[in-house]
Amino acid sequence: MPDYKLRIFVEGIDQASGVLKGVGSALGDIGKVAAGVGIAGILGSATRGLMEMAGGALDSYAAYERLGLSLNSLAAKEAILTGQASTMQEAMAMTSGKSKELLDWVQKLAIESPFRQEDVSSAFRLSMALGFNTAEAQRLTKAMVDFSTATGAGGESIERVSRALGQMKTKGKLSAEEMLQLSEAGVDANAILMRAFDMTGPQLFEAMKKGAIDVNAAIEAIVSEMEKLYGGAAKNSAESMGGLLSTLSEIGEISSRNLMTGVFQSAQPYIAAISSFLTAPEFQAGLTAFGAVLGTFTTEGLESAAGAIQRMSDAVTPLLDAQAPP
Repeated sequence: MPDYKLRIFVEGIDQASGVLKGVGSALGDIGKVAAGVGIAGILGSATRGLMEMAGGALDSYAAYERLGLSLNSLAAKEAILTGQASTMQEAMAMTSGKSKELLDWVQKLAIESPFRQEDVSSAFRLSMALGFNTAEAQRLTKAMVDFSTATGAGGESIERVSRALGQMKTKGKLSAEEMLQLSEAGVDANAILMRAFDMTGPQLFEAMKKGAIDVNAAIEAIVSEMEKLYGGAAKNSAESMGGLLSTLSEIGEISSRNLMTGVFQSAQPYIAAISSFLTAPEFQAGLTAFGAVLGTFTTEGLESAAGAIQRMSDAVTPLLDAQAPP
């Protein structure tokens, strides 16, 4: 069998020795050899695997890039609000390094917890958007991740708690709506605040109605309680089998993204040029004009086909009528 494979391979090369003479036959023979030893199947699987990896890496790279831009915008907004910068352009340039640090922090927290990067980044960005500064948002997100891990809640629980606390901060007061949201997410905010302010339930309710509870003190009490009860839960969970599998999945995505980043960055200018060309008014106008001509051809072709079918029907119908039984 090995001699047979070798002979076909050599003959295939020999047949192609002329100027493109017998190339089709030679390639056919070589293809038979590849099929015989399974190379074609291996290469096909490898190619499909590479394309799937590249596609996944591209999606991950695009999402990571969008996240970086989002974090940069939020950091820039904070710089403007605190008077560190006067324009968005200045603020974006000033905070580009900070956004990279935040990206690394989000990625690290995702690896060290059973949650995906999307869950962590969503909670962090929501906290920033609802008025918490960078340090506060990081602390709150970490506490939410630990709480959700310890209580077995999902990523949506992180968002619900972050949103409720953010709304409290934005409104500047406690309300029954946010307290209910926290309770539905598994946070017993009423009990926490009763202990923190040494009040009974009715006393806390009356104080809330009068706006006598300092909202920042209330948020601090809730976050501190969660840190005390659940601190480190996410990292401990990451060492379980389920956590390790989640971590491996996250690392695999990060690794494939890092592997292909250079390729994507090199391709971006060309993709941008192609995009500009395809979206140019002149090109789109040309497509519209061509489509009009093509539509004419299509209409004529359909009309011709319909006419031919009708003529065939007219010719066949009498024959069928003649053969029909009386």
